[in-house]
Amino acid sequence: MPIANTRQPDLIPINSNLRLRAYDGHYQVAFSWYQDPELVYLVDGKKGSYSLEKIKKMYEVLNQRGELYFIEVKQADSWLPIGDVTFSENDLPIVIGVGAYRSIGIGREVIGVLIERARSLSYHQLWVQDIYDFNLPSKKLFSSFGFYPYEATDMGHCYVLDLLLPLTDIQPSQFFLSEKKLEEIAIWFDQEELKPLPVKRWEGKWFLTDGHSRAFTAYLRGRSEIPICFDRDNINLKFYSNCIRVCQEKKIFSIADLKDRILSEQAYQTEWLDWCKHIFESMNDLES
Repeated sequence: MPIANTRQPDLIPINSNLRLRAYDGHYQVAFSWYQDPELVYLVDGKKGSYSLEKIKKMYEVLNQRGELYFIEVKQADSWLPIGDVTFSENDLPIVIGVGAYRSIGIGREVIGVLIERARSLSYHQLWVQDIYDFNLPSKKLFSSFGFYPYEATDMGHCYVLDLLLPLTDIQPSQFFLSEKKLEEIAIWFDQEELKPLPVKRWEGKWFLTDGHSRAFTAYLRGRSEIPICFDRDNINLKFYSNCIRVCQEKKIFSIADLKDRILSEQAYQTEWLDWCKHIFESMNDLES
């Protein structure tokens, strides 16, 4: 069922060989997928198989809860359904039904494009209602996009992804700003949409890995919230945690706390960039 006041696309292209196609009532194509007891175990928490009638009823329920799609891959000149996914603000269940297409990155491609759909619909969060603790592939998949466990369920956890956050909820990881960078950003800021700023989680809280000047400009413009995205780069968390510790020692807990810590280009180079280089090199020396 389409989301309220939103038309469900018939097709969502992902790349030249992968797409999502809106569920058309042909539930029979999924029968072989749900005969796999290991797959059913990850979905239901118990091994077994689905009858055609159960698959039909399941798809009817999913189609009422959100946008139900078949995941399709291109083979020669035709498209082959290999799984299903249901998109809504409150849940995002996904199944790669054909074993040969598991663990090759298709799930990442699908979840990635649906996160962007959530942004286009101005969602503040996305939820996954239940991932069993033993479902390691799903935990790895969703965690790689920044979903984090929110509360325990009977056999696992409910996961949530933040897409928009109050500025007061985001910890800076640098304790100076560049006056020159702020001036450059001010030129274009009001004419362009603010793209999501990269964040990571540390000790249960989001922190900026980059984009401090853009976040501060948003604060100056009176914004109370900004779009965020999970930084999927393999950053040096030890280095960043040290930066955060110093920020907190200096009473910097949100971007507004940097209002009196804006430096000239030369001072910024000395007080921040050179400091970062020194700390990073010192850490490497200790580890070598």
